[in-house]
Amino acid sequence: MKKIIALCCGSKNGQGVTLVKAAAMGAAEFGVETEIIRAMELKVKPAPCSPKEDDVLWILEKCLYEDAGLIVAAPCYHCRANGYFYNIAERSRPVFSKRFDVLKKTRVGATIGVAGNGYDGWASMMMTSMNEFVQHTRVLVDQIQVNRCGMKEWNLWMQQDGQRTHKTHLARTQDMPYEKNWETFPQNYGTDFLNMAIERAKELGRNVARAMDMPIEEVKYVGEEAGVACPVCHCNTLLVPEDLPHVYCPVCSVRGKIVDTDGKMKVEWNQADAKFPRFSHDGVRHHVQWLRDHGEWNRKNEAAAADKIKEVSAYGKFIVPDSSGGTSVLENIPEFYGLVTQNGDGKLTVVSPDGRSMTFLVDSNTKVAIDMVEGATVAGLEKEQRIEVEYDASNNLALKIKSRPGSHRLHARH
Repeated sequence: MKKIIALCCGSKNGQGVTLVKAAAMGAAEFGVETEIIRAMELKVKPAPCSPKEDDVLWILEKCLYEDAGLIVAAPCYHCRANGYFYNIAERSRPVFSKRFDVLKKTRVGATIGVAGNGYDGWASMMMTSMNEFVQHTRVLVDQIQVNRCGMKEWNLWMQQDGQRTHKTHLARTQDMPYEKNWETFPQNYGTDFLNMAIERAKELGRNVARAMDMPIEEVKYVGEEAGVACPVCHCNTLLVPEDLPHVYCPVCSVRGKIVDTDGKMKVEWNQADAKFPRFSHDGVRHHVQWLRDHGEWNRKNEAAAADKIKEVSAYGKFIVPDSSGGTSVLENIPEFYGLVTQNGDGKLTVVSPDGRSMTFLVDSNTKVAIDMVEGATVAGLEKEQRIEVEYDASNNLALKIKSRPGSHRLHARH
């Protein structure tokens, strides 16, 4: 039976896992089963690290060696895929060294990115970072980035059937009050955002399953594309090495040139480069050989700079945490970041990505007492209002209430 390996690098019950399971349901319609790896349940250490110290070698062998499709899902905490993902991806080189043939891309793959409230580029390097891993061994079939801001302007997968947005560049959401965002960027899907995302993830699973039945040379990318998307990774992040009009893809090293066609700017991509991208069998082999050939040059330079290196190495002071037993003020402040959902019975459920929940007891002064419990209840909160937790100058918790229908994120800030 054909199968897909799905690597989830987010929290145990996070939305990345939800979307991967939806993709698995879509693939199952074509008789393809999915094995899911939840990286956060395993031992994952950063490089350098011995393969015997954790589970990363097993993860990489499952993802890179097995004759299977690959779906990689990761959350975005700060512009790119999270550290768990990189701890795995950056330790893949020894695995390639043992099986260089896996770089020939005879299998297919897809990516799923989840960003908390990614808008205005807060998750701009999400897809490029994930492609750094997937492009080594797979032909990309599909990819989606689910930005929880809920705006179609920052969710390319929502711009279907030619419904492209044309005003995203006119305003930055951080330049306007929260309520103004929804006037500037009106949405028409109500509270169906997550339902839509789940259905799109199912289609991603179907697309991977369909591609697994095709000869690899006939596999095509079927996901959404921006106007300047790279022909290999289909991302729209461009690097300008010197000056315009010359650009290239920072993932695939495919060169391009910005041209004006009938008053519309576009990128003309170098199709020869697209057949010989950075993360291809021949591309990686050339890189490895270049490093070997360049080794002697590096050694000569290090020898010539030996005195300078010695001088610099003796400089500087390293610091470590205080071992006296004192605690940081941050250790005494609860942190919470979760999904807030209004129920019809007057209760409010507040659940964090790792399954924790919170109880809020709100008095007239909006002070709160917090306990970690199985269910979360809020007294005195109007239905369908957004709540934000913040700290005052004395590190006391305070509650801010803002009107906004639907489900929302709850932030504890300090």
